[in-house]
Amino acid sequence: MQLEAGLLFDGNQGVYNTQRAIELAKTYGMEVEDFQGLASDEMQFLEDDAIEYLENFAPDGHWVGYNEGDFGVWPIVEDD
Repeated sequence: MQLEAGLLFDGNQGVYNTQRAIELAKTYGMEVEDFQGLASDEMQFLEDDAIEYLENFAPDGHWVGYNEGDFGVWPIVEDD
């Protein structure tokens, strides 16, 4: 199973994207216990783990994370 490149979650969803990223990682097999009610800093650590996990499912030459507030799978761009 591989993630598709592009926008996954619009930045307009704000803090809800943290939960959505964790849920996405769960659908790709990341084992996560119930995270409802965690403090915001704990959610951030869990989201970081989820993003790192999802990197395993990104197409070659892409990265997973936030770009200008939007969450998705983005092409790696080399700076000149």
